[in-house]
Amino acid sequence: MKDIDERLRTRANELIGLLTERSDWAAARRLAELMTELGYFPAVLQRPNRYVEGLRGRAVHRADTFEAVRYLEAHGAAILEEVTRFVEAGYADFSDVEEPLVERGGQWQELVFFEAGVRSGRAARRLPVTSAVLDGLPADVRAAGVVMLSRIAPNTHIVPHCGETNGRLRLHLGIKVPPDAMMRVGTETVRWQVGKCVVFDDSFEHEVWNLGDEDRIVLIVDLPHPDAPAQTASAVAASPALRRRVAGLMSDAHLAGLYLDVETDEPRLIPDTFLSGKLRRYLTELGAERVELDGDGQLRVASGTCGGAAA
Repeated sequence: MKDIDERLRTRANELIGLLTERSDWAAARRLAELMTELGYFPAVLQRPNRYVEGLRGRAVHRADTFEAVRYLEAHGAAILEEVTRFVEAGYADFSDVEEPLVERGGQWQELVFFEAGVRSGRAARRLPVTSAVLDGLPADVRAAGVVMLSRIAPNTHIVPHCGETNGRLRLHLGIKVPPDAMMRVGTETVRWQVGKCVVFDDSFEHEVWNLGDEDRIVLIVDLPHPDAPAQTASAVAASPALRRRVAGLMSDAHLAGLYLDVETDEPRLIPDTFLSGKLRRYLTELGAERVELDGDGQLRVASGTCGGAAA
């Protein structure tokens, strides 16, 4: 039954998201109200796919009660200095956020340090000081969800949405904060301050605006909910909804498997039979053993051995 309830909540949230994309706010609200009346959501404005019973539902929490907040604010100056210097060179190491939550014309990007306790080697190499600070967080914090930098470009609106579970909270450490950037969580308005943290429950409906002419950058750290039993927050990684999401991504990309290389900490992809045959045919037709894209998106072809020079 729990799996069925989670699937119903997930499908309802997907439909609410589609209605929101169409700006049909009234229909989205009616569906949220119906699912709440039927007992699937704890509240109209709190709609987690994976619901953990018995946890206090509070949109915004008092930040100074969390040890992680005190730790990060104590090391805030070192993080601010390194990240500020790093982004002056641009955002080539950042990736666009997967979720289709950005209104047309905006941009939302991320640089991940940890996801479900797994370290990103790229972020650690690019930002060693910040990475060393994050290594000092408790293991249950690093495993609770994600630890990442989040960049929202000027004139961007992140539409209303709810996080995956109420079993964890989300911390934001302000790094670059334009005066016209703000967030709504439930019915509360949140504004960031440089070097200060805010903590909120992202299973509550929330949206973000950056109406200024500068980027908004925060460090995001997921935290276990203080009322949750041990491992509840990280257990979302094993939830049926997340497994279906990964399975869908792999199916769409024609992947039979993927894993992390223990030496490089980079993902390695295993193509399925269809993609493997297609790639083999392309390489044969090109007379190449290796191809890659350059910085301009142009194909570079290496013939002969894999270690040969690229043309």
